Amino acid sequence: MDPLFSIVGRPTEISAVSVNQWPEITIVETGEEISAKVPDQLLLQGILASGAVFAVHIEGGKHHGNRRSDRYHG
Repeated sequence: MDPLFSIVGRPTEISAVSVNQWPEITIVETGEEISAKVPDQLLLQGILASGAVFAVHIEGGKHHGNRRSDRYHG
């Protein structure tokens, strides 16, 4: 989020939600199921000093080739 905030400024209001939507994970190579205890989704939204709103959605546990995918709109 540093790239976003370095461009548009820091938020004046912010709220966030983190959840674990995949509490059980299957290891592809072995078929073993294991328990996942950390959040795999982070939702963040807020208001900037200019009055503009922003939203960020971070997902874990997905493969995007280089293991990271950033998209900026606006």
